[in-house]
Amino acid sequence: MGGRRHSRYPKLECKFELSQRQNDHNDRNNLYFLEDIAMFLLTVVKSIKMENIHPQYRIRTTSLKGNIALEKYLNIYPLFGTKY
Repeated sequence: MGGRRHSRYPKLECKFELSQRQNDHNDRNNLYFLEDIAMFLLTVVKSIKMENIHPQYRIRTTSLKGNIALEKYLNIYPLFGTKY
């Protein structure tokens, strides 16, 4: 029997995800600063869309501690842009 088993109780998750091109417009690799962000959020950087002309890196919070670290950061430095 493949796939996920259905539980009697639904699962609720709260995650933050950040995706960036692997190389910026000046062909500089974005991995170094994304690794710092990932370390702060207690997670890792993963490569995605590798078959695409512009492969990406992705950071996704995977724990409550990572989400709390992000919440504390955003309470001090709130977003004011269009993605708020």
